[in-house]
Amino acid sequence: MLVGRDRLGWRALCAALTLAILACGAPQPPPRLYVVKSGPYPLYEHNGDWLATRLSGLPLAEIEERIIREARMTQAQNRATSTTDGPWLHSGCIFDVQRTAPDAQDGSYVWAYGKVVRCDEPVVTGLPEPQMGMRPRAVRNYDGLLGYFPASLLEPYAGSPPTPRPAP
Repeated sequence: MLVGRDRLGWRALCAALTLAILACGAPQPPPRLYVVKSGPYPLYEHNGDWLATRLSGLPLAEIEERIIREARMTQAQNRATSTTDGPWLHSGCIFDVQRTAPDAQDGSYVWAYGKVVRCDEPVVTGLPEPQMGMRPRAVRNYDGLLGYFPASLLEPYAGSPPTPRPAP
């Protein structure tokens, strides 16, 4: 027969084991953090903004490929980009998906709405320096922006959430 302290220890152990067993069987919520697996691709601020720039008569997957290919060619040519281009999410950017919605023209295509957790884009700025002939480089940071992004370009993020960047 257990007495005093032994009985309390046994009850605590049983309670801990019960909680561990229940936690293993509990359904896990769907992931919210996703990583961009292909890009660059624009982050649209409003629902449907992409409709105005969409090429007609092409499947959405082909439109997606063209946008990515053209953006990569621009980067490879090392062109300076203006800040009016809006945010472009690149491979490796982390996106917090808050909800999804089907495309207005093709219900099988899904858009993800969420917040950019971690994403920056190196950009070339200014004129070449006279001594070295190199253009100065800068980083455009998109952390915290909200918008729409194709869900097909996202995959669940398996890492731990990145630490917030310090305020400038």
